Amino acid sequence: MLRIGIDLGGTIVKIGLVDGERLAGHITIPVDSSGGLRGVLPKIEKAVDELLASASAGAKDGPACPVAGVAIAFAGQVDVPGKRVVATNKKYDDAYELDLEAWARGRWGCPLFIDNDARMAAVGEWRYGAGRGANNLVMMTIGTGIGTAVINDGRVFRGGHSQFGCLGGHLTVRVGGRKCTCGNLGCVEAESGSWALPIIARESEGFEQSPLAHEKKIDYETLFRIAGSGDEFSKKIRDNCMDVWGSAIVTYIHAYDPDMVVLGGGVLRSAEVIVPYLQHHVDRYAWTPHHRVPIKCAQLGDTSAILGEVCCLANPQRQ
Repeated sequence: MLRIGIDLGGTIVKIGLVDGERLAGHITIPVDSSGGLRGVLPKIEKAVDELLASASAGAKDGPACPVAGVAIAFAGQVDVPGKRVVATNKKYDDAYELDLEAWARGRWGCPLFIDNDARMAAVGEWRYGAGRGANNLVMMTIGTGIGTAVINDGRVFRGGHSQFGCLGGHLTVRVGGRKCTCGNLGCVEAESGSWALPIIARESEGFEQSPLAHEKKIDYETLFRIAGSGDEFSKKIRDNCMDVWGSAIVTYIHAYDPDMVVLGGGVLRSAEVIVPYLQHHVDRYAWTPHHRVPIKCAQLGDTSAILGEVCCLANPQRQ
């Protein structure tokens, strides 16, 4: 039986067809999450049908490939038992209005599983990637925002409202800091998320004299490139953002006592700079007398959340 995994990113939706624990097919489609989820669903349906058609064409027992379930990784707060979105943050803001369970049953005749996207990426890395063998881990995804998730004592903890461990991007790292999209001040995300980076750069003294000011797009790929060329302004902004990430990770370690921290997100194209920097920060500031907490890169790339959510769909009692 096949299972469908859908990872709803802010600008890209990643869709996978999983056969057992094997990724049988994978499609990415560009989207605009600011326009809501309702208009994106037909694009998802088309992509899923293409994957199913491809799987049917290669099947030995005929064209029909029954779907055992659909799993969605959502960038917001989710009522997991109720299978519904309860809070969004500038992405797919109409999602709480939609009956996604009815959508999955009506389209493919199968049940739905839905959970937070960072948590599902953590499950994927825990089961199949960088976190294999760990009983306790924290995952931090650095992208448009900052996502976090926690595996505790070999279990996926969700808490009473399905948000345990998922709000690490909205812990305060700077009292009275920048206003975050969540309404708080000085969040990890507001001080270092890629959506905030152009604001941080332009508000910082020396911006106009930096080569960064002449770039059409200010993102982390650009920042690390210019900092690597020796621009002192860019190096200062880069290191300050990494200090925010490091401070956040120390807080996660103190709060959740993990065996390791797994980092994900597109920013890890600069992992050769980021990982040693953060490891040094953690080694210096985390109070962990019993063990050293290693910082590891995620191994599964775009498929971590897909494999994680399908794992939870297939084994709901174990997760």
